[in-house]
Amino acid sequence: MKRVFAILMSLVLAAALACPALAASDVITTARHGIAVVAVGIQVGDQWEEAGWGSGFFVGEKNQPVEYLITNHHVVEYYLENGAGELLMGTNASGGVVTGRAKVRVYFDSQDFTEAYVVDYDATRDLALVRLSAATDKRAALTLCSPTDDMVGDTVYTVGYPGISDNVLKESTTTRGESDATVSTGIVSRISTVAGTGVGQILTDAEIRHGNSGGPMVNGRAQVLGVNTYSVANTAGEQANYAVNINEALPMLNANNVPYTMAGGIPWVLVGLAVGLVAAAAAAVAVVLVVKKRKKAAPATPPAKAPSANDSGYRLQGVAGALEGRRFALPSSGQLILGRDPARCTVTLPTTTAGVSGCHCAVWVENGELYLKDMGSTHGTFVSPGSRLSGGQTIRLRPGEAFWLGGQAQTFVVAERRPG
Repeated sequence: MKRVFAILMSLVLAAALACPALAASDVITTARHGIAVVAVGIQVGDQWEEAGWGSGFFVGEKNQPVEYLITNHHVVEYYLENGAGELLMGTNASGGVVTGRAKVRVYFDSQDFTEAYVVDYDATRDLALVRLSAATDKRAALTLCSPTDDMVGDTVYTVGYPGISDNVLKESTTTRGESDATVSTGIVSRISTVAGTGVGQILTDAEIRHGNSGGPMVNGRAQVLGVNTYSVANTAGEQANYAVNINEALPMLNANNVPYTMAGGIPWVLVGLAVGLVAAAAAAVAVVLVVKKRKKAAPATPPAKAPSANDSGYRLQGVAGALEGRRFALPSSGQLILGRDPARCTVTLPTTTAGVSGCHCAVWVENGELYLKDMGSTHGTFVSPGSRLSGGQTIRLRPGEAFWLGGQAQTFVVAERRPG
């Protein structure tokens, strides 16, 4: 087993070739092609009221269209605190009822944007994962790099859009294109951990200002070391700038099955494949050993309990997210309705669950067949490998077929009832 692991990992790690430093102009060009403006606001009819913006950078596999960005939690906080896409109702000056939704827009240029939504977030680490409504080739994924202490003193670049308001005042022809992103240069001053929270951060003298929050801090190879987050200054005008260590974002990416590439050119999905193959081999050996051990004296199997009259024999299983590990019996008549509203749903997720609507989707059994229906959710119901149901659409679901609400962070499967 050790030999198998060594062979598999050596094959994967053989791809980790050193990458020489780039010319500063190439670093800037590469970094700019991997970032975008992340704006939040309220959409009321055709009217868009922007509440704020920040920056974000794309992650994914090399030479593939991108759909996921990393940004700061505080950049998308307005969206999360105002219903996260749920329908909002209010009154106008004349007393009439108006409706709207908080939305996230990702801009590639002044008038070129796509809608997006928050898949996951961590307020403590000030990080958020945003997904586009459709993958795009207008930007490219940036490579990630784990910071180490020997990088202290190395040159870094902070990239983002803090100068949008200046561009507007100067009547620039564009304000949110690649060339509009500003770049500040400095060095890594310190790599540390915040007392109390344990969050890793990078101190730099490269400037970080409002607007480039959520943008990348890159090294001389255009690899992301951290997420630009905040700066502090004293009365003497001295300023300290901080980025969240990129390692803090990796658990969020892994939990949502988002592919990314680490420095050396190793896609995370390939590392996961190698580890998975080793785990599968270990599991196979374990099964053989258990079977051989039990063969000597197999205990009598107790009879399976009969399901109740309204038990279809199927179970909804939470695979990932707020209900991971939970199982719910599917009735032989009636539906299981999933969402955040306990008044309307039989399977309720926490009200803070990003990407999940109040009444999101329904699962039921009819004539021995499984069915899944989207209930007009804002962020969609998806069936593996990623097909999105349209609002109100019903499909036949196969036992064991995964589906998710908004994003893969909230994934479920339906399986047959286990005996016992």
